Amino acid sequence: MRFQRVLCVVRGDDTDADAVNTAVDLLGGNPRMLFLTYVIVIDRRLPLDTTLTDEITRAERALINAEGMSGLSRDEMQGEILQGRSIGPTIVQEAFEKNVGVVIASVKLKRVLGVYRMDLDTEYLIANVPCAFALVREPLDGGDGSNSTIAKRTVTFR
Repeated sequence: MRFQRVLCVVRGDDTDADAVNTAVDLLGGNPRMLFLTYVIVIDRRLPLDTTLTDEITRAERALINAEGMSGLSRDEMQGEILQGRSIGPTIVQEAFEKNVGVVIASVKLKRVLGVYRMDLDTEYLIANVPCAFALVREPLDGGDGSNSTIAKRTVTFR
């Protein structure tokens, strides 16, 4: 399945490479556009338009790295930094506004009482994103997958 407009959530961590590669793999057609989006989460005690210099620097660095990983030309991608109270609703709104065909996000599963759990933003995206949604996750053992029978996987939800 190929999409002309893909939104990839960039987190600034080691899961970005898999998310960006998956997003590029799903791009097709001409013209095509990859939207690389980083969301700065603003604490509810602060005004939404608060400038968090350290977070902006981290976001810019993450977007520069993601743009380099994509291998796309400048006219085929757009990086942007958004601010919101949480990642999920901010990405859903952006998916509506950009009219994308698929949203790609990565997740780091946390083990709670012996059970792997997703964060609330990922659960929100699965339930509310208005288009196709692909979730990229790391191996369950937390390694690189080279010594594991569980390889990196991409799961698509519709």
